Parts: sequence; C-alpha cells; structure tokens
Amino acid sequence: DQGLQIAVHMPPRSNIHDMATYLQGPVLGFVLRLQGITCLHASVVTVDGYAFAFVGQSGLGKSTLASSLSQRGARVLSDDILALESIGGKIVALPGYPRLRLWPESAEFLLGDKEALPKMAPRWDKRYLDLMEPECRFESNPKPLAAIFLLNPKSECGAPAFRRTNDVNGFLNLLGNVYPSAHLYPPDRQSQADVFRAVRNVYELITVVELDYLHGFDQLPRLRDSLMAHIADNYQN
Repeated sequence: DQGLQIAVHMPPRSNIHDMATYLQGPVLGFVLRLQGITCLHASVVTVDGYAFAFVGQSGLGKSTLASSLSQRGARVLSDDILALESIGGKIVALPGYPRLRLWPESAEFLLGDKEALPKMAPRWDKRYLDLMEPECRFESNPKPLAAIFLLNPKSECGAPAFRRTNDVNGFLNLLGNVYPSAHLYPPDRQSQADVFRAVRNVYELITVVELDYLHGFDQLPRLRDSLMAHIADNYQN
C-alpha cells in the first residue's frame, strides 16, 4: 500500500478545514513515508538556489524564523514537513504546500497585528500566511539541501553560536525529528530500517549544524541576521 487513496471519516463537530489541516500535516507525512520519501520535522528556506532547514520540536519557532528570514530575501520552500529525496548522489529538498502556519503572537510580532492572518480553521487559534500572495516569497521548485540547523534554544547565551556536529548525538537528533513521529506512525521493522538508512545518508552528505540561541521574539532579529551572515560566509561562492 503506497497511500494512493485516502479515506476520510470526520467526527460530527469537524469540518473541511479541520480535515485539510490534518491532511497537510501528519497524513501527508504518513503517505510520503509509504512512498519511500523520508521527511523531517522542519521549516525550510532557500537562499541563492540552496535549501536550508531548521529542525526541532514544536514550539521552537521554526515557522516564525522562516517567515522572518523571508523578510530578508530568503524564499520559503516548506513549513513543518521537509521531504527529502536522494538524486544523483545529492540530497534534494522538495517544496511543500505554500502556507506558513503561525501562532497569533508570531503574527503580531511579524506583521503588527495578530488578526492580520486568517485562522487555519474556525476552531483553531493558529493562523496561516498564504505564500502565494504577491508580497510573499515561495519557492515552488526542488532545491539541493545545503545545511540543516538543529535548533537549540538557551536561557543564557551570547551571540547565536554555530557548531558543526560530527558525533552520534547529531545523528540521533535528526532521527528523533523524523516526521511523522513514531507515536503517530509506529513503523514496522523494515520501514524502521529504511528510515534509519535514509537519515544516515542525509547525515553523511549534508552539513548539520547545532544552533545555540536565545529564544524569544526580542532575539529574533539578531538570530535572523546571524543566520543570513552565516549562510553568506559559509555556503555562497
């Protein structure tokens, strides 16, 4: 079964918006897994034709960071789900759905008004930014993945610090951020082995960087500027 057909059963209180939200999230991740495409829980932007992913658990501000970077010229490739393919010995990041999902507090910080964006669904508080709007920057084409940043928020930290990983902890961090997580999709032994090999291949081919930073809206401009400078210094000719 490759997930070529999806059957939907909605509880009485649910609606088409609820269904679409789940379809674009864990259901899509599950279908991609069935089709042999490994996904990470990440938001992704592109700069000068290369993709840069921000990996981490929910609540770390991946979408907010991606939106902030887009205000500095980056293009958003995907939000929440990073689908990866190995093509010609290179790891390629596939584009996602052209929306960024933001909490009201993030919308207020980025746009000045938490009501500036529509809700994802009537009973949800989270909002979405339509990346197809003329003022937005969406990348609709697959791009080679240049680096993965493992978000590591700190309660005390100076300037954002970038440390390339080369040990088992970095690999396990990536493995722990495979999407969907094991509690949503308990894999069989063969699937588990396939995912392990795919993530190991990514870790061997792609620069993986631990990013220490102070978490908070007031620190976001500094984090964004440090990231853009780091990308320009390390990944551009």
